Amino acid sequence: MPVHLFFIFLVLFVFVAEQVGQEILANLHTDREKIQRARERLRETDANLGKSSRILTGMLRRIIQNRILVFVLGGIILLTIILAIYLNLRSH
Repeated sequence: MPVHLFFIFLVLFVFVAEQVGQEILANLHTDREKIQRARERLRETDANLGKSSRILTGMLRRIIQNRILVFVLGGIILLTIILAIYLNLRSH
């Protein structure tokens, strides 16, 4: 093989390798941007989940408070009815 053909193939190989390298770099850049956007979405989702968890915990606390309040008020009403019946029967 003549030397000048060897250099032509070598230059062609270097050119193709450079093109492939540039494509790989472009793909890596695109992939990096996608990963950064995905990471940001995950952070936002994590923050939203934290907020949701705090809201649900607060709602659960209020549900328990409301149940206790209902039982206390029901007990007061029941005691009032029993006291009214007792006083009504005692006066007769």
